[in-house]
Amino acid sequence: VVLRDVAVFYIKSCKAKSFEPANEAVLKGDIIARMNQKLKSGVLKDVYISDIIVQ
Repeated sequence: VVLRDVAVFYIKSCKAKSFEPANEAVLKGDIIARMNQKLKSGVLKDVYISDIIVQ
């Protein structure tokens, strides 16, 4: 739950431009970095984003 919250709060703070295909690598990198800060052991290497819907 904590990692999901990290991702959700980060995504909510992003501007619409962050979700453009050209910025996908930056978005994923930021999410991974924030999640890794919360991990007590191990390292998250990748996240899978299946869909992005911007309202």
